[in-house]
Amino acid sequence: MPWLVRDKNKVYESDGKASSSTPNILFVHIPRCGGTALTKKHGVPSRAIETADNWLHRCGMRMFFYTYYLWERDNFPIWTKWNAFFAIFVLLNGYLRYYANIESVVDNEHLAEHIRGHALFNMVFGVLAIIGLSFIFVAPNFARVSWIRKAQMIMVEYFFLRSMDHKDCMTGMSMNGWLLHLTTHKMLNYGYLTPRDFHNCMSLAIVRNPYARMVSVYMYNRYGNESFQEFVKSWLATTLQNYSKSGVVEEWETPCHAIPQFEYTHYEGMQLVHAVLKQEEIKELESPLSKKSCAKNHSPDSPPLYDLPWAVKGAFAGLPRVNGRTTPKPWYDYYDQETLNMVYETYKLDFAIFGYLPTVAERPDLQPPPGDPIDLEEAGFELFSRNIRIGTNPTKRSLRMALLTKAASMPADKSSMGGFQTPISEIRVPEEPVLKSMNALERMFHEVTKKDN
Repeated sequence: MPWLVRDKNKVYESDGKASSSTPNILFVHIPRCGGTALTKKHGVPSRAIETADNWLHRCGMRMFFYTYYLWERDNFPIWTKWNAFFAIFVLLNGYLRYYANIESVVDNEHLAEHIRGHALFNMVFGVLAIIGLSFIFVAPNFARVSWIRKAQMIMVEYFFLRSMDHKDCMTGMSMNGWLLHLTTHKMLNYGYLTPRDFHNCMSLAIVRNPYARMVSVYMYNRYGNESFQEFVKSWLATTLQNYSKSGVVEEWETPCHAIPQFEYTHYEGMQLVHAVLKQEEIKELESPLSKKSCAKNHSPDSPPLYDLPWAVKGAFAGLPRVNGRTTPKPWYDYYDQETLNMVYETYKLDFAIFGYLPTVAERPDLQPPPGDPIDLEEAGFELFSRNIRIGTNPTKRSLRMALLTKAASMPADKSSMGGFQTPISEIRVPEEPVLKSMNALERMFHEVTKKDN
């Protein structure tokens, strides 16, 4: 969840608008939905390195962004700068161990044997480092092997002394997981941002068709020649088990790639992120938007692109087309009826909230997944909004601010929705104190409007 634009000295007016022309822009980065190019366009990596506290912090941030680059490129990165360094390290120590005439330099025979022993240790260390960086501490294992994920988070926190954690830019990695992929709830609860700062800034998120997102997750986390069908079954049965059983969203137990998209943008059914854009619509922002063009481009179940805040439109201006991974075939060709049903059942709230159809137009051979459509209003959820400030009123603003404050105070280890396998009718049952405060705000708003009239 990196800052794209941030000025700590920016002064805000009473209505939450920035007094200068450009507001602070916070990007809620949902994994595998696009956005890496957006962070590069706004110089997040370079800014994080340049504003690091000291040389150790700068080295840590460089290491983090290089790791992020390698993981975006390959599941098991072998041809890397690190491996080249350790390969040379192993060869030099191998020469020192088996071929160098150490006795010609060192008169002490015992010391010569001691040096050869150290050289052997260094060789073993170098080989283990290459194996670890290429086959153990890699993206698929981080997501799918719990002990490796936990070991890596512990190393980042204690062995590397939190040098990969940049709080001001809100990027990097720590015991809290991937900072650039924090949900809104986590970011507030972990103290990276106050409710007031979040309320006053301009936050945005990019979402994606859950079917296409699952294919991207597959390409990023698969093992070798593992098929899509095998991956989906394994992913839902093991990687997602803690979320499906009890709604656990903490990175320690559930990797960020597995968390549904609405967990990043909503809290207790209400959208907290100011603006939501679909990945499929980003290309539409390359040309000036008009009401007429947006009426043609947006899907029937989605608000028009024209409603996007001007700051969000500007953030995408001149965005380079960067795709870290390419697929050998379109995403819809990976599916059969079984995997289509499984993915829909798992992420059905994402389909409903963000206005995606459960059917695949490009695959008429696939039947619609079973089950009745979700009634968001009945379930207590908001359909996503392009701009939550449009058509708002003091009551809604107060409710959102109250939810931000609540999210900051409530533990972020579990979903505010209770997990996606909970029956929809039971997902959101407001607590009695929350209901009382909401009713009180509504009564206060009605009294004020009566007096004005």
